[in-house]
Amino acid sequence: MFYCLVIFYRTTAIVIYSNLLRFTLAIFPVLNPFTVDFFYRAGPQETFVFIFIANLIYFIVKDHFTGTITNKYFIYANLLLPGLIKEPFSIICIYFSLYFLFFSNKFKFKKSLFIVIFIQILILFTILFNYINVGHTYGAENEFSNEKFLNLLISFPYNLKINSLFIFVQLILILLLYKKKKFVLSVLFFVNLFYLSNYFIYQGWS
Repeated sequence: MFYCLVIFYRTTAIVIYSNLLRFTLAIFPVLNPFTVDFFYRAGPQETFVFIFIANLIYFIVKDHFTGTITNKYFIYANLLLPGLIKEPFSIICIYFSLYFLFFSNKFKFKKSLFIVIFIQILILFTILFNYINVGHTYGAENEFSNEKFLNLLISFPYNLKINSLFIFVQLILILLLYKKKKFVLSVLFFVNLFYLSNYFIYQGWS
């Protein structure tokens, strides 16, 4: 927890000059009730993943605002390890890799990054095939199949109340920011890609 606080503070310090605001923003992710699974339940998987994600956010903010980059091997380690520790995070880390591939100002190691993305995709397919063959890791009774995938896809809008809310919030966002179409569409594309990927990996669990 202390490590994450330090990393969050270093991240906010790049773009914010007020010490009070820096500290407030740094401590918020730790005090947020949604982080109970990461810290207070003491789950080792979630805790390690949280550390790696905190590092990646710091790398991206540093790259974007200062034009400097951290050691590439340290970045690779943070891109690969979360997917090996906790299954759904393999998707998130592919997104982080795509940032460094397409949007980074200073990250010039494109060939080696392609290898990292290839390994991430292998990890993701290994997880998905494992689900198809033996069911979800939380229990074999959650059998994953093509038929279940199709049912999840068809029932997505009304399977969970949160899905309807998710769609509704996006419609409001489009109406409010309709003049910034490119920005909105790019954000919504990645948000939906992550949301749907997570939805199918967890097999519709709320």
